[in-house]
Amino acid sequence: MTKKEEARKLWEMCFDDFPGFTELYFRKRYTDDNTIAVYHDKEMISVLQLLPYPFHFLNQTVDSAYISGACTHVEYRKKGAMHELLVKSLTHLAQTNIPICTLIPAEDWLFGYYQKTGFETVFYNSTPELHLADLTTKDEIVVSFNDELDEQTFVYFDQKTRDRKAVLLHTPQDMDVVMEDLLMAQGKLFIARQHKEIVGLIFAFYDTKQKTVYINEVLANNCTIKQELFKGAAKYFGSSIIKVVSPAHHLPKQPFGMLRIVLALPLLEVFAKANPEWKELLIIEDTIVKENKGTYKIQDGKVDFSPRRTTSKKARKLSINELTLELFENLNPYMSLMLD
Repeated sequence: MTKKEEARKLWEMCFDDFPGFTELYFRKRYTDDNTIAVYHDKEMISVLQLLPYPFHFLNQTVDSAYISGACTHVEYRKKGAMHELLVKSLTHLAQTNIPICTLIPAEDWLFGYYQKTGFETVFYNSTPELHLADLTTKDEIVVSFNDELDEQTFVYFDQKTRDRKAVLLHTPQDMDVVMEDLLMAQGKLFIARQHKEIVGLIFAFYDTKQKTVYINEVLANNCTIKQELFKGAAKYFGSSIIKVVSPAHHLPKQPFGMLRIVLALPLLEVFAKANPEWKELLIIEDTIVKENKGTYKIQDGKVDFSPRRTTSKKARKLSINELTLELFENLNPYMSLMLD
């Protein structure tokens, strides 16, 4: 049995996914190179994929890995296999110079579990429900639906995504998978144009049981265009109830995703460059990625690192969890369309 076949066997054991989605995932997203696994007597007992995503923040872009499909054989759960897998994954990322790792916990209790290995919740969203009784649209804004995301639409999508303070980016290849998954759910990409120019888009599908239109991502030039897109989707699906997954700019906000700093130095260098007035002496502790342990002197937009702990009383001690919250919490990072 190949590595891919073993990974798929575990996936199908652990996840109750629609067969079409599993086929799509292993056809277009899975690679042996991105797969980390733990074995017992040559049998794969725990596995995950580290999917590459550019992470854009403070007007800079760094490499990151998104943990997907993390699962353990039912006979080996609660025996340390997943912890071993996470440690192995973080070590691999450190060795390959990937400074950030992200994930979306499948269940609420997993937020606390992943926190023990250095992940912190910094991705939040909200899902407001809209009731649209009036489905009239403005004549100058034309809303159409598409089954594919062409080059022009991707350019708009990418530019608007980068407007956010901190966000995971999607490549054109990844968006091909996103669109195929959307169509499998009988969804559509709705595009708003004004004088033939793209001014907004949403990814939407209809839940027949809830009789509700779900919008997984919305990007538009202004609120009026968003409303026209919502109305266009509601009219197409024949429902006046819409739920929109969006960044949690206002309360209530829902915990959604977690971030783990894999390599502190390159990230601190990004923050120091963006904040040249920042001056501080930090002692960082990390029980898993030993390369992070040491002293960081931040001054004049630069970072000096020493693996030795300073004895200076001016130094501030932070765990890798505390550093993650301090750097990213105020940026309100966002991720969407993650095939979660």
